[in-house]
Amino acid sequence: MTPLEEPGDPAAGAPSPEAPAPTAAAAAPAGDESSAHVTVLELGARRIHVVGTAHVSRHSVAEVEAIIERLHPDTVCVELCPLRYASLSSGGRAQALDLAALVRRGDAPFVLASLVLQGYQRRLGRKLGVVPGAELLAAANKALEVGAELVLADRDVRATLRRVWHNLPWRSRVMVGLGLVATLVDTQEVSEADVEQLKKREHVKDVMAELARLVPGLKAPLIDERDRYLMSAIEDAPGHRVVAVVGAGHVAGMIQAQGERADRAALSAIPSRRLAAELRRWLLPALCAGAVALALARGVPVVSLLVPWLVATAAAAFVVTAYARPKSGSLLAATLLAPLAALVPPIDPTVVVGSVEARLRPFDEADRQRLADDTTSFRGLRGNPVSRVLLVAVLARLGARVGAFVGAILLWIRAL
Repeated sequence: MTPLEEPGDPAAGAPSPEAPAPTAAAAAPAGDESSAHVTVLELGARRIHVVGTAHVSRHSVAEVEAIIERLHPDTVCVELCPLRYASLSSGGRAQALDLAALVRRGDAPFVLASLVLQGYQRRLGRKLGVVPGAELLAAANKALEVGAELVLADRDVRATLRRVWHNLPWRSRVMVGLGLVATLVDTQEVSEADVEQLKKREHVKDVMAELARLVPGLKAPLIDERDRYLMSAIEDAPGHRVVAVVGAGHVAGMIQAQGERADRAALSAIPSRRLAAELRRWLLPALCAGAVALALARGVPVVSLLVPWLVATAAAAFVVTAYARPKSGSLLAATLLAPLAALVPPIDPTVVVGSVEARLRPFDEADRQRLADDTTSFRGLRGNPVSRVLLVAVLARLGARVGAFVGAILLWIRAL
């Protein structure tokens, strides 16, 4: 197997910035290279064949293999980052997973969200008899088979999830969270014909417009930025004949982004917290302080304020975190930490409680192998030691915030 190159790596023979700009973008002409889902882009003497797929489509698997076999391209680019490629190649197993390290980095919410989304796709794929992302893995395998260079052209999935979260207003964050929960209980039947509809350009356009309307702030980092990133990486890929395999939802945006020379490093950077968001973090502590000041001015004893507040804040955190069935040490940490986190928002229960749970709950190779299947349901999510650590970490943060809200309301009730 040839080594996998990073997108745009100079060692991979990427063209220089002086390369000619694209001169045309059109649907693939009739003939051997034609397909209803292929767009051919002319970049000087180079031809880039963009194949729009659905990630749970058996037809897409056969289509990309046939196209690569016919064209024998110099390079095949796929909509995968190294992390997602490793996951697909291993059948979804969490190999060499340093759970404690990712919890310490504060990545637990993003990894858990990614696992839940993968679980939903896997459940959908079972109904249709195909592994989600099978067409991307098939393209990668076929590239190696025909001697083409393989380029993993997508942005790191962790950077995408972090930028998505940063870009969402709080209402949209709630909607996304509820949407992730809904994927675990979704029973809607989807046919193979429904999946094939997803590759039609008019349908894709409607879906993208509806996504932007329902969840403001989601489409830009999840779709638009990756359109630019993918197109830039593909344009920098070596060779005169290139096949790029991407989800159908990216094709239109990629065509618009051709020739932009996007800064992929900037698109992968984690944005700093906005001032407004930083101020919002301190809103509940400020409200608590205001309630205490008002109560003291009215002669209310401090003890009669603080004791109920401590109990309410800790109890709310206890109840929420307990849903994940954590180890007793983790539950104790979540309960005791909640009042402190309510007063000092930079303290993150996700990191502290998640680290305790990761230390107390070991996992083995069998747990890693089951992870992809277990994250298709609530029961499996809570039953697998790997996903349970992540769930405990996330619910500890949610519990602390619920506790802070409950405590603030209680303080104002007693102050008034």
